[in-house]
Amino acid sequence: MALLFESTCSDLSRDLATFQFETTIDSLPTKESCPEAVKKWCENVKQYNYEVLDTDEALDYWEMRKKARNQLNTNLFHADLDTAASSRLLAVSSSMQRKVSNITRMKRKAETPKMDADSLLFDGVSVGTTIKRHGEALAGRYEELNNKQKHAAGLCLNSIIDLSDESADSQRRFFSDEEWAMMKSKYQFSIKRNKQVFKPLFKKINKTYQSARNSESAALNSGKEHIFNIYAHIINIYRHRRSSLNNNMKDSTELDGLVKLWAEVFESLFPDSQHNVKCRWGESKAHHNNYKVDCRVIAIINTQKVDVSTTVVTLINFGFSAFSAQSN
Repeated sequence: MALLFESTCSDLSRDLATFQFETTIDSLPTKESCPEAVKKWCENVKQYNYEVLDTDEALDYWEMRKKARNQLNTNLFHADLDTAASSRLLAVSSSMQRKVSNITRMKRKAETPKMDADSLLFDGVSVGTTIKRHGEALAGRYEELNNKQKHAAGLCLNSIIDLSDESADSQRRFFSDEEWAMMKSKYQFSIKRNKQVFKPLFKKINKTYQSARNSESAALNSGKEHIFNIYAHIINIYRHRRSSLNNNMKDSTELDGLVKLWAEVFESLFPDSQHNVKCRWGESKAHHNNYKVDCRVIAIINTQKVDVSTTVVTLINFGFSAFSAQSN
């Protein structure tokens, strides 16, 4: 019985297989080449209204096929997940290899000098070219540098200059006092706040905050809920934590900005969801260098945790804590 099923309907559903079986039983006796014993058996099957389809043997056959199909689907599902995880790990590995290759390339002596163009020149050389040359020189002995010097090298190689850092190992040492003062006067500025200008605006801030919360409630479980949540959070900082923004006492810490401002923003951007992307807080070290990491955005694939982005918070000179993020 099982052999007949397998030969006539192994690729069909049970209903279609039953129809195919009955059709075969009906047509076999009409064929001249069909043995008499088979013809007689077919007549008996029809006489008993095809009850042979409900025998234990037939039912066992379908049960085995069902289990085999379920197992196959399960195996295919896990294979797809493993493939996705492998692809992600391969992408991360490739990214790290590219970074290592870039560092190796940076360690080589530059064959052709390159010049950046900007409006501020010292001895005919732009600030961008100056810091890049220092960055390339530092990259040549990268492993000998301390962490602060490595940070300065990274800033230089990315055409970034930090005018707020005047420590011994900072980029300050690449310029004379006069050059440093000229850069600060040209690029660094602060906004003078006139309290009388902003005072009328703060009278409406409670109404604005209430409007933001109402909009958040109206957008529950929609794609815009997190937008209004962040909007309300920032307005609330101006309502109750304005001193943290002004920092007149200059006593704010990096953790002040992390807890009071950024944590709520990032948690709103990456809530619990089916995508298994979440924030992991707490100071640690990045896997590819010794820089501290205050927040990781991680993706969970099966049981593996993969860093999507690593973030460090830095206190800048007028009181804010700023985020610097790197996607992996």
